[in-house]
Amino acid sequence: MLNKRLKDREFVAGDYSIADMASYPWVVGYKNQSQNIDDFPHLKRWLETIRERPATVRAYAMAKEINPNFGQPAIRTEKSASCCSGRPRRCEVGGANIPSRHTRA
Repeated sequence: MLNKRLKDREFVAGDYSIADMASYPWVVGYKNQSQNIDDFPHLKRWLETIRERPATVRAYAMAKEINPNFGQPAIRTEKSASCCSGRPRRCEVGGANIPSRHTRA
């Protein structure tokens, strides 16, 4: 959908805007979603354009400084994955007992 939108414009809303700022973090992880960016040439161009913007470079460098694992795929154990599976139960993640989203506190 976004690839089609970007076919005839440089940015999502024409000029660079909050729409691009909000969309970029959702698109930048395309590899984790098993997507081939080459299948979406307009999206690829847009992604590279946003990635090269000085503010984006600074923001992602700062995030990496704060969290050295930033941008890496999450390593989920079976235990942590089951916590988010929607089953009504409690589980421990990182030593904290966290209720499932379907468990009443």
